[in-house]
Amino acid sequence: NSYLSYADFDLYKIRELLQQSRVPTEIILGSDDTILPQNWLSQLKTMKAHVTVIPNANHFFEGTSEFDLAEEIEAMLKNLSAHSS
Repeated sequence: NSYLSYADFDLYKIRELLQQSRVPTEIILGSDDTILPQNWLSQLKTMKAHVTVIPNANHFFEGTSEFDLAEEIEAMLKNLSAHSS
């Protein structure tokens, strides 16, 4: 139930769910994402979510950005694992 697919992507719904979340939330965005609204990043930063921005990455993290994305996810998972021990 907590997974939001692209088929049901709704910025207002995501914002509402983030505000209701009782667990820490990690969000990764690309600095060159032109699909999301321009003010989306500033809106996310006002919520209970940790936002990481990968420089020069677009919405799909194509090219070498995919490696930066993979490294960020790996670091987040290691951090999660360290906190749950």
